[in-house]
Amino acid sequence: MKYPFLLLSSLVSVEFFVLSQEANARLYITPSIDFSVAHTDNVSSAPTGQEKSDTILTTNPRVFIENKAMRSDFTIDVGYTFEEYLRMDDFSGNDAQLASTFWFAVVPNFFDIEANASYSQISKGNPRDNVTANNRVSLDTGGSGSTPSQSSSIFLYDISPIFYTHHGEWAESENRFKYSESKENPTQSKSKDAANNIGGLDTKTFSFDQNIGSKSNLSRLKSTLTNHFSRTRQAGTPTRIVKEWTSDLANEVMILRPFALTYRPGWEHHNDTSQNVSNLNGFYNYYGFHIQGRRSDILVERGRKYKADAWNINSQYELTPFVNLTATYTDQTENQSLERLNNLTNSTNVGAGLSFDPLTGQFVNVATNEFQGLGNNIRARDLELGMDILKGRNTYHLTASVQKSTSATSGTSSNGNETIKTYRLNYIRNVTDKADFSAGGSYENDATTGSDTRKTWRFDTGYSYTVSEKVTVSIDYYYVIQRRKPIAEKIRENYVSISLEKQF
Repeated sequence: MKYPFLLLSSLVSVEFFVLSQEANARLYITPSIDFSVAHTDNVSSAPTGQEKSDTILTTNPRVFIENKAMRSDFTIDVGYTFEEYLRMDDFSGNDAQLASTFWFAVVPNFFDIEANASYSQISKGNPRDNVTANNRVSLDTGGSGSTPSQSSSIFLYDISPIFYTHHGEWAESENRFKYSESKENPTQSKSKDAANNIGGLDTKTFSFDQNIGSKSNLSRLKSTLTNHFSRTRQAGTPTRIVKEWTSDLANEVMILRPFALTYRPGWEHHNDTSQNVSNLNGFYNYYGFHIQGRRSDILVERGRKYKADAWNINSQYELTPFVNLTATYTDQTENQSLERLNNLTNSTNVGAGLSFDPLTGQFVNVATNEFQGLGNNIRARDLELGMDILKGRNTYHLTASVQKSTSATSGTSSNGNETIKTYRLNYIRNVTDKADFSAGGSYENDATTGSDTRKTWRFDTGYSYTVSEKVTVSIDYYYVIQRRKPIAEKIRENYVSISLEKQF
């Protein structure tokens, strides 16, 4: 693909030209290489009795370049991955990644330019990371192992002019225009979302985001107006157009410290030309209170959105100097179109119904939370509780969450649902200044309409040691087991890896 490299090289040339004009610019170049040897007893995430073991050798050379100055900054991250499967050679392959970011203050405090570009080439579909990366769905191997996909590549870029303005002594605003584009090659590897007929990449998006906020001169009133518009054109037959307009005005009036009243009205409009999509439009409003104390921060809002009740609760409490508690709860009707489209735009198909996000290195399902209920709109209820304990060299992080998605064609009428319960405990021990130990365990129960249930247990542990300033050795292990009903499928895997990272 010549086009991505031409644009990336042009962006890099502009970066160097701009930064060369600043005498105080500092250039940092950090080459590194990572070697790892891993062994798994279930390389293709096959059901019990059909497992195949394999050893995987990985070499990952990278170069990270960063240049900082007072009015500008850029980074370039280039990497190449050589992955060799000793037994299942069909899964061996070489992947390339390149990412670049750029920021330049054309007129300080008035006009900035930001740009990002990335290119990723994925040679094979990884047969293993489906279960290990997101603990979600098993590959259908049929006892013969997975079939690797063809080589594919994805190119993403965006450019954003940003204007900052001041409105007297009372308000200031940020106005961001953004144009982004995504391209995938070959076109036949495009991802699909059968629920809403969302297919393909090669999207072009124009968006405008405005944020107007009150200044500190208004001591008892804090207001923020947020406006958003986006138009995405997706290639295909027929061409798909997704438009979104939103406006949100958040107001907070301090009555008596630390107690404040809140009121947040807004408006949303969604327009999606694809089939089987019902668009939600209309006004909404939230009202509640906000308490900000020395050890606590509590926000409670109740309102109406799309003719349905809605809640938003966010709280944080410092129980002791070493223990921090958090709790969040949301209940509202949402539109899935843009989130699903964004997931597609930032991923490339690797076969077996999976997509790969080249920027995060994770395998993803293109549908929101893998939810395939009828209709485009869902009522989402999410509850998450957390506790962090930091004492001495020990850190504990405990989370528990419940996510319930109910499909709704209008209002709150239900025709499908999914409930995900997740519990996770992480422990980190700073053994010495050069060594860290970690361990964790999790349980997830994913139940959907029709009694389709997946239960996943996972245990992982790791140890890393810094041999010198630029050399780190790590060993990691995990065990994962997944049970699925009503098809009575069970998947197990033991995975261990040893890696060495060297910076130059």
